[in-house]
Amino acid sequence: MIAPLKQMGGMRRMHHEGTKTVSANPAQWRRSFRAAGGCLLLWLLLTCLSVPAADKPPPPVPKAAVLTSADQVFSLSPEEADTALPVRLRGMVTLYLPDLSLFFVQDPTGGIYVFDNSARPNLRSGQWVEVEGVTGRGRVTPVLLTPRVRVLSSNEFAAPIISPRPVSLDLIRASRCDAQWVQLTGTVRQA
Repeated sequence: MIAPLKQMGGMRRMHHEGTKTVSANPAQWRRSFRAAGGCLLLWLLLTCLSVPAADKPPPPVPKAAVLTSADQVFSLSPEEADTALPVRLRGMVTLYLPDLSLFFVQDPTGGIYVFDNSARPNLRSGQWVEVEGVTGRGRVTPVLLTPRVRVLSSNEFAAPIISPRPVSLDLIRASRCDAQWVQLTGTVRQA
């Protein structure tokens, strides 16, 4: 059922079972189209300018800098260590006891505890390794988590000499020696 709704400027709006249709003679349609065409062109231009081009890639997400020394990890706050910052360092294994999940690596700047509960039969104290992983909050100081460990050969780099650092009992009591390879001199008074 078609019912006339309104007569306006030579154009007759018709209602057809819930939908609106417009009919007009061709001359009136051209005039209406030209008037609407300018508005449509302006709308298209503004719409296209506001949408980013699909062929342009999004700006790169900045990657966190890779920490490359034990002192960089050691100096992190617990909150910073929780952000899983990437770490890649080369150092000497100072202690490896897989049954107790103890694995410490020392580079020329300091030491770090590597949380690793997988057995590594080829790993032993005194070896030089490259360890990659992410930072994590430790009980006392930051630790290295999810490690990938590669034993380095003497042909790959000139290994620096690493010796235990002499420390005082007060420094040990202050927990500033956690994961560090240290040397303490004292007298045993009672055994």
